[in-house]
Amino acid sequence: DSTVTRAIEGGGDAARALAYVPGDAYRDWRNFHPRHALNVGRAWRELEDRWMQSAPSA
Repeated sequence: DSTVTRAIEGGGDAARALAYVPGDAYRDWRNFHPRHALNVGRAWRELEDRWMQSAPSA
């Protein structure tokens, strides 16, 4: 969560979410790649929504 949140706060792009959370330590696990991509995408959407709700209005 903290890595994704930092990327969002730094102006990161959801299309590059996997670049922020590579998960190299687990790359040899069976089904890692499709599951990791889905998990990172889901986390990004959830955390981005939470971040946007707490952002000050301009």
